[in-house]
Amino acid sequence: MILVSINHRILNSNRDNIVNNSKYLSVLIFLGIQNYTQNLYAEGFDTSLLVGKSKHGDISRFYIDDKVPEGKQLVDVYVNQVWKGQFEVNVLGNNAGISFESDDVNKLGLNLSLSAKQKIAQQKTILSNELATGVASTLDINRLRLDITAPQISVKQSEVGYVDPSYWEQGISALILSYNLNYYNYKEKKGNKSNNESFFANINSGINLGAWQFRDESNYTYYSHGKSQWKNNTRYIYKALSQITAGLTIGDFYTPAALFTSISFRGASLATEMGMLPNSSQGFAPIIRGVAQTNALVSVYQNENLVFQENVPPGEFSFRDIQPTAGGGDLLVVVQEADGRRESFTVPFSAVPDMLKEGVYRYNVMVGESRINNTDYRPKFAQGEFHYGVNNLVTLYAGGIASEDYYSALIGSGWNFKFGAISADITHASADLQTGKKTGQSFRLAYSKYMDATLTNLTLAAYRYSTRDYYSFVDSIYSHDNYQAWKDYQNDLAQQQGNNNAASDLDLTTFDALRGSRAKNTFTINLNQYLGGQRGVIFLSGTHRNYWNTDESNREYQLGYSNNYKDIAYNLSVSKLRNYDNKEETRYYLNVSVPISFFDKRANINTSVYATDSRYQQSTLSMSGTAGKDDLVNYTLTGSNQTGGNNLVGANVSYRHPYSTLSASYTEANNYRQGGLGTRGTIVAIPSHIAFSGDTGKTYTIIEAPMANNMMVNGNKSTLTNNQGVVLVANTIPYRTNTYILTNTEYPSNAEVLGNITHVTPYLGAVNHLTLTTDQRKTFIIRASLENDESLPFGTEVLNNKKQSIGYVGQSSVLYLKSDALPSSVSIKLNEAGKTECVINHLVNTMDKNSNICR
Repeated sequence: MILVSINHRILNSNRDNIVNNSKYLSVLIFLGIQNYTQNLYAEGFDTSLLVGKSKHGDISRFYIDDKVPEGKQLVDVYVNQVWKGQFEVNVLGNNAGISFESDDVNKLGLNLSLSAKQKIAQQKTILSNELATGVASTLDINRLRLDITAPQISVKQSEVGYVDPSYWEQGISALILSYNLNYYNYKEKKGNKSNNESFFANINSGINLGAWQFRDESNYTYYSHGKSQWKNNTRYIYKALSQITAGLTIGDFYTPAALFTSISFRGASLATEMGMLPNSSQGFAPIIRGVAQTNALVSVYQNENLVFQENVPPGEFSFRDIQPTAGGGDLLVVVQEADGRRESFTVPFSAVPDMLKEGVYRYNVMVGESRINNTDYRPKFAQGEFHYGVNNLVTLYAGGIASEDYYSALIGSGWNFKFGAISADITHASADLQTGKKTGQSFRLAYSKYMDATLTNLTLAAYRYSTRDYYSFVDSIYSHDNYQAWKDYQNDLAQQQGNNNAASDLDLTTFDALRGSRAKNTFTINLNQYLGGQRGVIFLSGTHRNYWNTDESNREYQLGYSNNYKDIAYNLSVSKLRNYDNKEETRYYLNVSVPISFFDKRANINTSVYATDSRYQQSTLSMSGTAGKDDLVNYTLTGSNQTGGNNLVGANVSYRHPYSTLSASYTEANNYRQGGLGTRGTIVAIPSHIAFSGDTGKTYTIIEAPMANNMMVNGNKSTLTNNQGVVLVANTIPYRTNTYILTNTEYPSNAEVLGNITHVTPYLGAVNHLTLTTDQRKTFIIRASLENDESLPFGTEVLNNKKQSIGYVGQSSVLYLKSDALPSSVSIKLNEAGKTECVINHLVNTMDKNSNICR
């Protein structure tokens, strides 16, 4: 193949000569055919067959030798085209084959033959063809790649993407800092011209020391007319235990939410690490949808904790990758518009207990002290859960909580029917309260299914009924805390009346009801219905809840329809939410999006209108799209008409810089002005480097290709190597093989990457440092000629004064050289009678061929 390539280049450079000498063309074609028929191997090549001066060039370096060197070789091993890792194999002489060390054989994922198992037990090496029935192997020494082919019966069947734990990498010691910062400003232009500012900072910091990881997740909030605070959400030490597919966590974090209400606590936990399991064990995560009327600030709360915040432009928004801190519990979404108005709605978030395969189990055990926000009562407790897959139909699960004045026990099962997964369970609880002992039960029924026949994706539908005297662990904590608050209220009242025997007519039960409500019936649903063909999609998300100690009920929902006509997309939605006055409000929204081309970039024109309770509120016309040479800028330009004549214009823009993602928003209206700034990213420090990324994540990879700057990772122009050739990838997938390739951009790089591919399979939270080999020599392009002013032979090798190969002769007698510095002299291999080389002394970096004569 190399010879054919050379011949082709010679044809290009000497096209006129070949037209006049067609006999050469026939010879070259014949030579190419022979080259293919001999398995791409050649003993030698008669250069006299080449055209012009090329026949005087020495191209022997292109001859291919099929001999594989004996001894140890570090190679990439693939089984049926699936990468299994890098192994040191032993290449035997006289074509005797390739052998593996016994410790490496189990990593190949093969159903081993009896002889292979016996040799493993004896700690002997195993030949590749002895591994399993029907196995064959091919070693490509030029690529250092060993391909093993095996019939399906000889390969262990595992889920696609699953990687054997022996390949998981703990990474290196590192310091980690991820941040998400948002500044928001609102200023009135009329009246008292009040100015309101807010600032939110979410900081995730950590330290990795070997297999141990320390993590801290905290928020800072600032309000110009309110209280500012720094609040810690979680702070813990974590260690993955691959031997038992679990993780050990010690510190401040949250209990799981699969069976019981998730709460914040301080203690220790040993739990199955779901990320270590195959993808079929993935849990449910909610999608948050909503509509912003202006450049708005969207805040997501869970259990009164702010877990997410972001500026959004006018129109619909959707967040699909929010990972709530607590892992469970409904999400309160607050939308603060540019003019200060606030609206809120709830996204139900719970999960059907995972169905497990036959013989698979998972568990969690934890002990500690509860630390629920705004409570002084913090009981110590122990909690545990266990799930077991009995067979392909049934999964059994159970759990319990034991505390000072409370205990509960749960038992249930999940059923994997053809029409969907159903789980049913019952919880019995007993709480010793100041109002007496309360014993009750809670019943839950949940359903989840994607139905192919109807194209229905019912992510979750759940119903729960709790008896009057049922108290969850959280309910009991609040009740104890309320008792202390009630006593303080009584004492304060007595002191005010000057009589220690005075008492309020507000009894404890009534006081308890004023501070919180216990749910009686709860129903939640998340549904996506595809109508088939060109008929669009209907989605529904909602919750309905009523209570024992109040006659009020809570209903919130989002119902929508979306479709498209050719390239025009449109959707209609109706939702019930709570407005600025905390009253329920029904909103109707219609949006139409038309794609256009703007300065050769794809953009969209959006027009929308919304009304509340059948009254017109606002219509908006906006344009959104990408900008910049590499499409790293996203923008939205907006103009709106609001009821009452309050018109506005605004802009929202974000830029994905390799070191940080930046965003800004601005709104100008008749009676107010709004502005916002934001930034997010990650900083990771290891002993040799500090690396930056505009993305955030939990598992990190630092790739180093020394001095290969301006190179992008996997074609992503927002992930570029810096001047030292270092780049941070902040969204590495744990327990899965991540493959990275560096490619050039339009900007020059100071080094060439050799063997440009690398793999890593990290533990969750790990920081891995991968190094690629680079050629850091400078590139020189110089023109030269022979003494008779003729061109140098095309394709010949160029050597420095140490007889090291540093380049070759290209077309038009141009030398392409790679060297640390411009060599003082070079020699060029020749194939002339009595002359094996010519020398250029005092080499000059110029394209004037008369300045560099090869003698």
